[in-house]
Amino acid sequence: MTDADGRWGIRSADRVPFADVAKVLGPMRCHGGPCHCQRFHLLTRDWAAVSDASKEAALQAQSAAGNGVVAYDG
Repeated sequence: MTDADGRWGIRSADRVPFADVAKVLGPMRCHGGPCHCQRFHLLTRDWAAVSDASKEAALQAQSAAGNGVVAYDG
């Protein structure tokens, strides 16, 4: 995956398109449903009650706040 300029490197999650974050952390089915890497942010008893859209929105908010990085390999 390369950034929009075709380069490699590491970028803060708030400085890249969310689509790039979602390619890495998007709707993976690692816990029986689309996760959006929220499994360890939610209590087990709450997991099923939170919609996939809410999990995606949480990942987007976390990324926009600069939580995380995306690495590009040009």
